[in-house]
Amino acid sequence: MVYPLLQLTPFDEEACKVHGFVEMYISCLLNANRLIEAKTLVLAMPIPEIPPSLLSSVISVADALAKSGDVKGALAITDKISFDADTMSAMEDMMGLLATLRKCGATKECVVWYTKLGNMEGNPFKSECVLWMVYCDMQLGNKMSAEVYLSSMKVERSEEAFSLLQMIKGMLKATAEKPNFGEALDLYAEGIVFGNLSSPWMPELLYNAGMAYKKMGKFVASNEIFLQIAALYPDDPLAARGQKEIVKIEKKPKKVVDEDDEDYEDDEDYEDEE
Repeated sequence: MVYPLLQLTPFDEEACKVHGFVEMYISCLLNANRLIEAKTLVLAMPIPEIPPSLLSSVISVADALAKSGDVKGALAITDKISFDADTMSAMEDMMGLLATLRKCGATKECVVWYTKLGNMEGNPFKSECVLWMVYCDMQLGNKMSAEVYLSSMKVERSEEAFSLLQMIKGMLKATAEKPNFGEALDLYAEGIVFGNLSSPWMPELLYNAGMAYKKMGKFVASNEIFLQIAALYPDDPLAARGQKEIVKIEKKPKKVVDEDDEDYEDDEDYEDEE
């Protein structure tokens, strides 16, 4: 059995040769969808002391649990995770786990983690952590706090996090007491232009842009964006949500100016139906 080996996982691999075996066992459990056993195994490990390679395996179990609906089990594992300079290589996996937990509604818990990681020196995702902390704060209704943080943040256009910054700024405009969808759309557009399609927040950025267009009555543009999300990110939940936002557009008959002029169409020659 693998369980007697778990207490040896904090030791150097050269000394005990158990890390690879434990990683393989966890991987097999996940592949077999034996999540309860994987959770039990991981919670029996001395998580704060394990090396980065094993920490990534632990994070993968928490992520799988959250995606299966067991958010409580995922948080039980997450609460035992700690980061320092030695485990920084697992930070990308941690960011993925937090994204999953955030989408599952664990916003309050994510605020704590993003704040902690955003204050960690040497974190390559420092800017993203701070921005996601602001995002979660905004979702919890603390818009004033979010605005204060954003006003002091400086993110260069060359940084991947710039598009995330523009998305959050746009969301503040769109959800203000008096929403300004035009200004929100300008911010979203800038984020899209300077962003990266592989960024984990890009589906949401595109979705927000589509909704801004729809609120402004520009249904052709909003429909195109929702279709683009479905094509680029078919497995993202926002793809299905976007499909439900598509407006049926019926083309009006062409207008004839006079006998000598050709038929023409303009931007208003459409009727829309929800």
